[in-house]
Amino acid sequence: MFGIGLQEVILLLPLVAIYLLASVTLVPYVASSKGGSGLAWMFVALLMSPLLALIALVAVPPGEAREPINPFDAEPRR
Repeated sequence: MFGIGLQEVILLLPLVAIYLLASVTLVPYVASSKGGSGLAWMFVALLMSPLLALIALVAVPPGEAREPINPFDAEPRR
């Protein structure tokens, strides 16, 4: 009686595609441009929603540019 039919599934496919596309491309791009981890934010977007992840990214201050750590440095960094 309340089953989902083929027409409903076909209508939902573009929405699912837009959701996945935003989660996999837009959110990591914005995160990496702010100095964050694109992969971590991609998982946040997939678990929550791309819109909530983008709102959270706007609220988070930009990260500082970090120098890569060399494990063979003679002096420990402070």
